[in-house]
Amino acid sequence: AKPYDDATAHDDPGIPLHIDADVLTQARSSVQATYDRIIKDLDEAIKYLPGSLQILNRNRPCKPAALALLSRVYLNMRKYDMALDCAEKSLNIYDKIIDYNSSSNLKTNDETLYQSELGFGNLIFNSAAARLGCKTLINSNLLRLYSSDDLRLQKYFKRSEPGDTIRGQSYAGLAWPFGGLAVDELYLIKSECLARKDDIPGAMAVLNSLIKNRYKTGTFKEYTATTKEEAKNIILAERRKELVFRGLRWQDLRRLNKEGENISLRRILNGKEYTIAASNEDLWVLPIPPDELRYSGIQDNPRD
Repeated sequence: AKPYDDATAHDDPGIPLHIDADVLTQARSSVQATYDRIIKDLDEAIKYLPGSLQILNRNRPCKPAALALLSRVYLNMRKYDMALDCAEKSLNIYDKIIDYNSSSNLKTNDETLYQSELGFGNLIFNSAAARLGCKTLINSNLLRLYSSDDLRLQKYFKRSEPGDTIRGQSYAGLAWPFGGLAVDELYLIKSECLARKDDIPGAMAVLNSLIKNRYKTGTFKEYTATTKEEAKNIILAERRKELVFRGLRWQDLRRLNKEGENISLRRILNGKEYTIAASNEDLWVLPIPPDELRYSGIQDNPRD
């Protein structure tokens, strides 16, 4: 569906909402109805979930994880006050950050609120796939964002063999990409929301408390900013570096273009250039699979 927009959400087609036993109900609800249902389900879940983190069973839901997901939902809706409130409520329950200098393995690390893996990306992370010739090209512009003292270069990227292409590694040390919820994301949400409220010192303090744990000891120079725009740009750059391979970048790009960031995508494959212009809203919405269209008869998304 299209990214959330207050002005059009009641009219934009969302997803089919199956809220009764009739599995054949296929009409697409509006984007507004879709988000309303997500929020209603999360609000209801928060009432009944365990109040503390399931330390030994991080693949079981709990209240801080549900609040973290709700914070992410509000961020995507660009309702920054609500995103900040949910992030702070989650962090008030659990806010542990790990130091990459002393963490040799990220597997099921102490920042994890809810453990989950994404169903895509084994070509990025699976070494067996790499041996079969499935090479992953990491955008060189992304790699250049990291300082040589930034330990995330070692944690998040790996060169399988000399001369091989660099491939991604998963936050939390999984075989496939991490698709769960973690404290570091909440720090970034809180920092961005504070910056958007013009609380620049607060935003930088939250960001620095996270990022200092990602650099070699004694090398991190704390971020400072004098304007809201400067603070926001710093935070969004760190968000891109910290949350790499977690399936969040596409959501961020759509959200940020709604904020007027004017971000276009450009890739060159086998000598041919592919571009998604920021202004072409149709191409920022994924097409519905042909089988789904054929069996259900639901409305497809337009493609320019």
